[in-house]
Amino acid sequence: MSIIDRLEQTPERVRALIEGRSDEDLSFKPAPDAFSLRENVLHLRDIDVDGYEVRIAGLLAERGPHEFPDIDGAALARERNYNGQPVAPALEDFASSRARSIARLRESTDRKRYGRVGTRAVSLEGLLEDWARHDSEHLAEMTHHPCSGNTRSISYTAGWTLASRSTRSLKRCATVPLRPPD
Repeated sequence: MSIIDRLEQTPERVRALIEGRSDEDLSFKPAPDAFSLRENVLHLRDIDVDGYEVRIAGLLAERGPHEFPDIDGAALARERNYNGQPVAPALEDFASSRARSIARLRESTDRKRYGRVGTRAVSLEGLLEDWARHDSEHLAEMTHHPCSGNTRSISYTAGWTLASRSTRSLKRCATVPLRPPD
């Protein structure tokens, strides 16, 4: 599967991870410095809309821009109060932004494009790798979130035990069954 195919699948994978979750579950933070499921979705939206979509369009444009500001995702989360925003429109904005970027990438045959993000030189290929890595990190975080419904990942893959931190977290997540994995 190509990197563009993987990037194209992310919005649907995110949709599947949050489907059927209550507002309380979507906003639950397993630790003060961890994103809730809602914050992950809004972060992905903002990084796509304000970052990757702008960068892809700029790099693929004949006349630039080819210099882009760096984006502080943690600052955006604080400034934009992610947990106070509705998730459904954010997910749709994320999916739409991603679809526009994927369409641009599929229309272009020129992968030898270069620019700057902040002070760092980037190639289009490098940007795609960074983008896929960013997606993977957030998909993993969402998969292992106590309210994701993935009890195997929560209890064992993420290194938590049902007798410790996750018991407290799981009790706060209304849609997650408290049961050991098969």
